[in-house]
Amino acid sequence: MRTILLVLLGVLLSIYVAVMAIKAIAIEADARAVVVSAPQPPPPEPLERGKVQLGMTTERVEWSVGKPPPEDITIMANASGTDEFWHYDGGMLHFRDGILAGWTTDGRMSTNE
Repeated sequence: MRTILLVLLGVLLSIYVAVMAIKAIAIEADARAVVVSAPQPPPPEPLERGKVQLGMTTERVEWSVGKPPPEDITIMANASGTDEFWHYDGGMLHFRDGILAGWTTDGRMSTNE
């Protein structure tokens, strides 16, 4: 009789663990659904190829004017973030933390202000 009770207790414990695991998976799936359905920011205004604006991400600049080869990119980390410089013939783009912060043409710095 005692053995039967121990076996039943083991079976019930196994069922409980399985149910808790299924609940955890369901909760995780619900959390992912919330993240996926979170409102997205409006898309940035369309730009013509060959044009850049302050505040553009590196991805948008790459789409617009192309990305230089790795040897023409300088990345510097400092206390306030990361500065990235893309060097082109006749100019350079300066990104701060992945956002276009300014550029040079013919040696003059511009921030489009």
